[in-house]
Amino acid sequence: MGTDLSRLLTVVAMVIGIAAGFAVYRWQLVPVDPSPPELVTVNQAGVEVGPGTIRPEFTLSDLDGNPQAVSTWDGTVLVINFWATWCGPCRHEIPFFIELQSRYAERGLQVLGVALDMPSNVSPYYHEMGMNYPTLWGQADAISVGEAYGNEVGGLPYTVFIDREGKIVRIKNGPLELDEMIAVVEPLL
Repeated sequence: MGTDLSRLLTVVAMVIGIAAGFAVYRWQLVPVDPSPPELVTVNQAGVEVGPGTIRPEFTLSDLDGNPQAVSTWDGTVLVINFWATWCGPCRHEIPFFIELQSRYAERGLQVLGVALDMPSNVSPYYHEMGMNYPTLWGQADAISVGEAYGNEVGGLPYTVFIDREGKIVRIKNGPLELDEMIAVVEPLL
C-alpha cells in the first residue's frame, strides 16, 4: 500500500511539473512589445509634453558661462540628455552619446547634454570623458528644464529625442544602450 501511495504521489508531481513547464513555455511564446508606451505628461506650466508635442524653449549656461538657447540647434535631430557626474547610469551611457555624435553629426544629429551639477564638477568630467557634444549646466534651473520636458520626478538619466521640426519623438526615463539610441535616431536623419 505504501508503494502505491508513493507511485501516486510521483505521478501527481510529474503531472504538476509538466503543467508548470508547459505554462512557462506558453508564457515565453507571447510576443512582448519591446517599446514602452509613449506617455504624454503635463508639465508644471500646464503644457502637454510627449511624443508629437513641440519641445519647450529654454536657455542655460554652457561650461564657459555663456547662455545658450536650445533654439540654437533648431533644424537638427536633437537628443537632449539630462545627467549628473554623480549618476552611475549616466556615466554608463555617456560613451554611447559620444559614439552617436561621432557617427551621425554629419547627417544633422546634435547631442546636447544638460548637467544637473556645478560647472566645477562638470567641466573636468566633460574633458576626462572626451565628450564631443555641447553640455549646458544648471542646478534648480536645469531641474526646471527637466520638468518642462516631462521629468516630474527628477530621475536621471533622462533623454528626449526631437526631430528636425522641433517635435518630441521619444522620451526615455532611465539609461539607454547604443542600439536603442540608433533605433530612434536613424529614421529621423
